[in-house]
Amino acid sequence: SSRPSACSLARHRIWSQQSCSQEVVHSREDEQQRALLLQEQALLEEERKRIKQEEESLRSFYDFVSSEHQKLEDRETQLNLMQCEVEERSKAVEKRAKYLDRSEHALHAKHQMMEDVLDHHLAQEKDLEDQKKRINEEQQGVAKIMNLYKHPSYWSSSAASTNSQLVDVTEEMRRLITDLLRDTSVVDPAITGLRADRTAPIDFKIRQIQRVENPRLWKEYAMKRASMAEIGSGGRRVNVQSMKEWMRLMLHPQEAANEVLLFHGTPQQNCSIITEQGFDERVSNRAGHFGTGIYFAENCTKSLSYCRSDDSRFLFLTRVLLGDPHFTQQANSSLRRPPNSSSTTLHDSVIGTPGRSAAHREFVTYDRTQTYPEFLIHIVP
Repeated sequence: SSRPSACSLARHRIWSQQSCSQEVVHSREDEQQRALLLQEQALLEEERKRIKQEEESLRSFYDFVSSEHQKLEDRETQLNLMQCEVEERSKAVEKRAKYLDRSEHALHAKHQMMEDVLDHHLAQEKDLEDQKKRINEEQQGVAKIMNLYKHPSYWSSSAASTNSQLVDVTEEMRRLITDLLRDTSVVDPAITGLRADRTAPIDFKIRQIQRVENPRLWKEYAMKRASMAEIGSGGRRVNVQSMKEWMRLMLHPQEAANEVLLFHGTPQQNCSIITEQGFDERVSNRAGHFGTGIYFAENCTKSLSYCRSDDSRFLFLTRVLLGDPHFTQQANSSLRRPPNSSSTTLHDSVIGTPGRSAAHREFVTYDRTQTYPEFLIHIVP
């Protein structure tokens, strides 16, 4: 009975075990509390350091603010001094401005007087410039008229001192005109008295070629040419077989006036009249296809048929101003002037091909000043 029972021993062991476990747990909790205290102490230490740093920063900032405040006070003192100086200067400037204002009124009056004088001088200069311009324009007009009246540069030196003269052409010009006659002498069987072969040129011999130098006729022609060139040809440039490149280089035809060189055949007794007085539409044949005009041709065969001579024939190689031509195939022998080109203007000439089978065109002008007899060609069989 003095021995503990097995149950007591078991309860004792369980209690001992529980007591050990509680001690272990208490020991762990104490360690954790100690660790937490250490951590809190470390945090407090760091907080003290941070607060100390902030105090130092605040102290530095306070020192900086105090310094800046002192600077601002010094600057304010300077500004007050400057303001006083500015006020003094403003008073001086105001006083100066009043003086300048009075001076400005005086200068303005003087300036206005000078402007009036300058305007007067400018007006005089403008009047002088206008006078110079008018004189220059008049001189240019006179020069232009003089150039119009001036005879061609290839005329002889005595041309200006005589009414009219015939001058033998150079050998080069004779050769060029001879070639021109052969190039434009294709025979048309419709023209009586000539060979019927369409491709063979006429056999002829040139006895003499003379240049007509008539200053009076040239002046009338040159003025008409200038007038027509200014108006223009209406965009109708006429190409004729009798125009060659050497003519453009040596005779300088005016393209703006449709100036060409064409043939005109005439009996011998008319040659001196034409060279002295020029062509005259008033004595033209009224039975012409296109009325009473002056007729020309681009083929010498056409013009040779009007010479009415078996021994000698005479052709004029003539400058003709076609201007704005009227083209037609319809003959009209009642024409006394070119047809209308519009309700207010006339054509300058007529270019006709009468009849469908006719091989040669006819070029007709109705104003003698549109023609100038440039060369007189004497042809013999």
